[in-house]
Amino acid sequence: MQKFRFLSLFVGVFLLLPTAWAETLLVSGTTQDNYTIYDSFGRDYKGSGTVNKEVLLAPATYQLKYNGSVQNITIQTGQKTVVNTGLITVSGTGQDRFYVYDEFARTSLSSNYTNRSIEVFPGTYVVRLNYFDSTPITVVAGQTTTLTAGLLTVTGAGWDAYTVYDTFGKNSQGYPVANQSTGRDVELFAGTYSVYLNSSKQDTSVQAGKKTILISGSYTVFGAGLDAVYIYDSNNQVNLSKNYLTNREVEIFPGTYTLRVNGTSQKVTVSAAQESFLYTGAMKIPNLGDASRSHTITDMLGNFLFYKVPNAFAEVFPGSYKVTLGTLSNTVTVQAGDNIPADLAKTFPSAGTTTAPQVTTPPTNTTATTTPTTTTPSTTATLTYNDGISAGIAKCKTDPSVCGIVVAQNTDGATQTGIDKCKSDPASCGIVMTQNTDGSTQAGIDQCKASPSSCGIVTNNNIDGSTQIGIDQCKANPASCGIVVSVNTDGSTQAGIAQCKADPKSCGIVVNQNTDGSTQAGIDKCKADPASCGILYSQNTDGSTQAGIDQCKADPAGCGIVIENLHASYNPTSGELHLPVVDVGTEKYEVYLQQKPQGFLFDLDLARIIRRSK
Repeated sequence: MQKFRFLSLFVGVFLLLPTAWAETLLVSGTTQDNYTIYDSFGRDYKGSGTVNKEVLLAPATYQLKYNGSVQNITIQTGQKTVVNTGLITVSGTGQDRFYVYDEFARTSLSSNYTNRSIEVFPGTYVVRLNYFDSTPITVVAGQTTTLTAGLLTVTGAGWDAYTVYDTFGKNSQGYPVANQSTGRDVELFAGTYSVYLNSSKQDTSVQAGKKTILISGSYTVFGAGLDAVYIYDSNNQVNLSKNYLTNREVEIFPGTYTLRVNGTSQKVTVSAAQESFLYTGAMKIPNLGDASRSHTITDMLGNFLFYKVPNAFAEVFPGSYKVTLGTLSNTVTVQAGDNIPADLAKTFPSAGTTTAPQVTTPPTNTTATTTPTTTTPSTTATLTYNDGISAGIAKCKTDPSVCGIVVAQNTDGATQTGIDKCKSDPASCGIVMTQNTDGSTQAGIDQCKASPSSCGIVTNNNIDGSTQIGIDQCKANPASCGIVVSVNTDGSTQAGIAQCKADPKSCGIVVNQNTDGSTQAGIDKCKADPASCGILYSQNTDGSTQAGIDQCKADPAGCGIVIENLHASYNPTSGELHLPVVDVGTEKYEVYLQQKPQGFLFDLDLARIIRRSK
C-alpha cells in the first residue's frame, strides 16, 4: 500500500500528497510577507505561502495573489517552480500614501507611504499619489521601479485650506488632486498644477525631488463680528469665495480684490506674506415710523444695498447712506469703528499697518514663486481704535506718498489727491501735452485744437478727418495736401470733381472712350453721341450706357434684336388659334386654325398658311 502524508498550507486547509512527490513553489522577493494560492480561475482558495519559503503543491495550474498583483503558474511533476517579484517605490518625505492600481487605473491593489516599497509580481501598473496618476509603469522581476515625488506648499498660518487641481481642472476621477492647510506640504508627482486658495488661483509647476512654495497673503475686515464679508474680483463682478464674518483673517494669493459687507464695498490689495486691514462701522437703522417694517438702505445715488428693521445694527464700510420707508428717508453717516464695543475696538491694529503671517522657510532644493518678505509684526496700538483710524487718514491726506500713493503717477482715480494734482498740473503726472491727443486730459485736447502742429499733426498732409483744421485746409487748397487735381478724379476733393466735370481732358479722360460714368461730362457726351464712345446700337445691348438702353428700347431691330412672339395664342371671341411657328422638316410656317362649334376641335385655315423661312 502507498503511504501518504498531510501537508498543512494554512490553518484548516490541507493538501494530501504522495510522500514520493517533490513538486515545490518558491516566490522569491525581499520580504517574508504572505501570498495566497487559488485555482486557475482565481476563485477557489487553495492555501497560502510565505515569500522566500518553499511550499509543496500538487501538479496543476494555480493563480497567485500578492499585494493585489496576480501571477498564473503551472506546477509540473518533479520540478521546482520559482516566481520572482519586483518592487515599486515612490521617493519622497514619507508623509503621504501612494497607491498601486492595475494597468487601467481601475482596481486598487495595495498602498504604502512614500519612501517605502510595495512588492508585486512583474507586470504593468499605475501609481496614484494624492489623486494624481502616474503614467503606466512596468515592474521587472528582481528590479526596483522608483518614482520620485516633489513637494508643494502654500505658506500661511493654517487658517485656510488650499486645493490642488491638475491642468484639466480635476483628475481622471473628477476630484481635486489634493487638499491641505496652508503652511503644510503636499507630495505630488512632477507636473503643472492649478492651486486655489479661497478661490484665488495660481498656476505652478512641481519638479521631482524639489519643493515649490507659493507665498500667500491675507486680509482682515475689522468690525463687530456681526455680518459676513464677501470677496469679489477686482471688477466687483465675480464672487470668488465663501463668506466669513468680520474680524476673521482670510488667507488668499496676492492680488486686488473687492470686499462687500451688506452691499457696501471697498477694494483691498493683498501683498505676499503680508496682512491687509480694512475697517467697518455698525450702522444703527433709524425708525422712520413703523418699527415692524424693514427699511430700505441705499447709497447716496439710490443703488440698493440691503433691507433691515429699525433699531438693528448692520456693519458697513465707512460712508453716507440713505434709509427709506415709503416716502420718508433719512441719511446716516457711518465712520470706521462706529458702534463697535470699546473692549473689542482696542484690540484692532492702527490703520495702515500690516503684519506678516507665518511663512514656511524654503528648504534645500526649493523652488519659490515669490521670495518671502520678512516683516516685524506691529506692536499693540496705544491709541484707541477711532484715534488710530483718524490718525491714519490724516497722515495719508497730508502726505500720500507715506501710504504708498505716488501722486505724480497715480491718475487712475485710486486717490482723489492724485486726481486733483493731475488735473491742475498734468506735466507733474508725466502727461506730455504736445503728444497726448487721445482725450485723456482736456488740456491736451484743447492744445491740439488750438495748435495741431504742437501735437505732431502736419495739417498739409492730414486729410483723414482727425483734425478739422486739416480738412478745411485741404478743401480750400487741395494742392497743399499733395492732391494733384488734374489726375485726382475719385472725388476725394470737391475741387478735383469740379475741374473734371468742366474739363475731362485735364483729368486724363478721353471722352470718346471713357463710358464708365466716372465723370458726368463723359456720361453726357455718350448720351448725346453714343457712336463717339464706341457704342454700336445693333450690338451693344448689355445696358452699359443708358443711351444704348434707350435706343434699343425704341428700335430693337437697330440693335440687332429680332423681337418675335413665338407663343401660340387663342382668341376665344373669334375662336381663332394662331401658331406663329410650325417646323415642317427644314422649313418653318405660320398657320391659323378655326375652332369648330360645340367643342375644342380646330380646322386648318388653308388660305392662311404662311411660309416663314428655311
